[in-house]
Amino acid sequence: HSTSYGIHTVFRELSSFTPIKGEIVVEAVLHRLTDRAQLLLSSASMAAEGEQDEPAIQQYHILMAIAIHGSMPAGRALREEGVTLKGIRRYLKYESSGEARTPPFILYSEGARNVVHKAIEFADMRDEAHREVTDKDILHALMVLADEPVLRALGHQDSSPTNILRALLR
Repeated sequence: HSTSYGIHTVFRELSSFTPIKGEIVVEAVLHRLTDRAQLLLSSASMAAEGEQDEPAIQQYHILMAIAIHGSMPAGRALREEGVTLKGIRRYLKYESSGEARTPPFILYSEGARNVVHKAIEFADMRDEAHREVTDKDILHALMVLADEPVLRALGHQDSSPTNILRALLR
């Protein structure tokens, strides 16, 4: 798998459950994301691909991607709270087939799509000339909108969205 594959396919399905064809939509989302944020969503895409016959990115795939990239500010916030990829996988009983497939598009669940849109809203609130979505925006949005699997995965590791957000602000 190359990272560029993930980045260019991962954004084809952000505004509806119907696959959207064309690079215009891809570029419309890509220009809003920092390299780190693109890498996170690409990693979430790859995690979803190996999991099921019809891959769909869920919020917990985004949480896993943040944990994988622990050197990023968002990943450090998880690590400070004791949230690890191993712990997330153990709790979710995550199994990846490990097969490298090339699906025609990756669907976002409604919850995961809402995380991306909320991250864009957070970026829009900043008083900066360039309002790119960062890895921290994605983690912030994920903690605000956390669904039951994410809440349970955090709780299983004695953490919570509030604690993660505090660590993110340190």
